Amino acid sequence: MAKCTKKINQVIAEKWDGSSHPAIKKEGNKHLVGAWNLEINIGDYLVSDIDQKDFWVVNPEIFKSTYQKVQGENRWDSLPLEYSFRVSKGEVLKTLEGEYDVPKGHYILKGIQGEEWAMSPEKFFSKYEIKEE
Repeated sequence: MAKCTKKINQVIAEKWDGSSHPAIKKEGNKHLVGAWNLEINIGDYLVSDIDQKDFWVVNPEIFKSTYQKVQGENRWDSLPLEYSFRVSKGEVLKTLEGEYDVPKGHYILKGIQGEEWAMSPEKFFSKYEIKEE
């Protein structure tokens, strides 16, 4: 797998306590977030870009090792960590939040605890820099 480094960017994040939130929809017993319908559980972090247009879920242990608190309510900086990535050939990806169909050409990243997630090319290049081998 190739390597990339996450650019430092500020996010808004809060530990989810089960209360109602506009970014969370309920389907049966599950609570889902974002375009990928990521499952969120009580104690997970609900994270968004500053403009709050894009939301995702981060496991509490992973959140603590990949984000740093900054001044301002619920404001955090992502740490400039190194990740492995590959380009999808059009496949099903098993993530911490469930299984997802990843379109061909999207990026699949592998995190610090081996967790994987998918990202569109546009979002990938706005958040990550490819490292030269």
